[in-house]
Amino acid sequence: LVTGFIIAETVLFFAVAQINPYFHDVPLVQVRQYWDLTKALENGRVSLPDDPPEALAELDNPYDWGARREAGISYRWDTAYYNGKYYVYFGIGPVLLFYLPYHLLTGGDLPHHVILLICAIAVMLAMMRLLFHLRKAYYPDSSFSAYLLTCFFAVNSCGTFLLLRRTDFYSVPIMLSLALVLWGLCLLVSARLKGGPQVLRTAAGALCLAAVAACRPQFLIASFLILFLYPLSAKKEEGLFKPKRFLSIAVPYILIAALVMYYNFIRFGSPFDFGANYNLTTNDMRLRGFAAGRLGLGLFQYFLQPLHVSSYFPHLLAAETKTLYMGTSVYETVYGGVLVLDPLLLLGLRPLRKNAKESRRLRSAVLFMWIAAVIVAAADTEMAGILERYCADFLWLPVLAASLGMLGFLQDRKRPAPDGTADRMDRKAQDLLFAAGFLWVVVITFLLMFVTRRYTPDIYNPSLMSHLRHDMQFWI
Repeated sequence: LVTGFIIAETVLFFAVAQINPYFHDVPLVQVRQYWDLTKALENGRVSLPDDPPEALAELDNPYDWGARREAGISYRWDTAYYNGKYYVYFGIGPVLLFYLPYHLLTGGDLPHHVILLICAIAVMLAMMRLLFHLRKAYYPDSSFSAYLLTCFFAVNSCGTFLLLRRTDFYSVPIMLSLALVLWGLCLLVSARLKGGPQVLRTAAGALCLAAVAACRPQFLIASFLILFLYPLSAKKEEGLFKPKRFLSIAVPYILIAALVMYYNFIRFGSPFDFGANYNLTTNDMRLRGFAAGRLGLGLFQYFLQPLHVSSYFPHLLAAETKTLYMGTSVYETVYGGVLVLDPLLLLGLRPLRKNAKESRRLRSAVLFMWIAAVIVAAADTEMAGILERYCADFLWLPVLAASLGMLGFLQDRKRPAPDGTADRMDRKAQDLLFAAGFLWVVVITFLLMFVTRRYTPDIYNPSLMSHLRHDMQFWI
């Protein structure tokens, strides 16, 4: 059953990645950044091979989009510009792990969608293994079918489909970070359950969690989950801060931090500067700062934005974006808040009930997951804006919490129903709500594969869209 599940999910991932062929060979220069950085590293440099035009340096503020437009300067869009050179401000991790080895072996450029498929499979395997360990630790009485159902929900809701819909350069560091985080947690939890120091397994888990600093730093918040999910036992002698165990966690973080800080320093003169503020985009990122006026719109659209629907397949319309904030609000198309698109996320609140049977440590972990999701969404809003793919930065946190809630819910279903008529009706209502929520998530996830975006399947895969419309809207 597990093998069949893995095969079916892999086929599903591949099918989703094929829906819009536009992203397989995107002509835009900004999506070539990882390929160009690979060639730069091959030649012993960290700046991109092509030099910016001198006219860019002559501007009073080269980061002013309006000034660049008025001057008619040709430049690399969405690329960091600093001291007369172009840099990639996206994490170098994917280049070192995928692009550079492939280029050195073959001389070619590894397609982005291939990396995304590899990472999506890694996400699936890590999520399944992590849930296996968490089920063993906290919900040992849940059935195997409940475990598979929870895996189906978690694997397909944690951001994999969201990123596979757009198989270009922008999705790569996010998907890789998601895979690293889940494998890191999986290795640490499994090391804890096996008992003893488990130095190699613990160090490998810590290395995965630390490595996201070289991919997508927002995922570093997952490191705090070590405090909740790693010490499953309350015994002091088995705690997190035993010398061998602590060093096996600390050393990988120190190593990765040193490498990332050195990479930042040789590019931007500061170990803490990742270069995102030097991005040549629609606004001067150096001046964004923190503005409370942006938060309301960001958190609302990321979590609570209602659906806009039509009778025309795929039925989902872009959400209207309005705000009273007088500054620049950066946003792309959003189709609904994650709690609206996936109401099963509310199962993540189940372990937090007053009468919850879950352990105190697990309740603390779930509470942290919700708080961390809001923090990351707020940070993305302030630092960059409201972009659909940024949901994958935090979506995995409430999904993991909801998966724990789902295992607990389904474990309770194994016990006999209460004798009281009212209790039986209440339990039946809960079962119906769960089934309706699950069906809603499946339908919405399917429709989101075909929504009209800037680079829409209507243009780049018209045959598929035409067949789907005639099959789905059979009444026409």
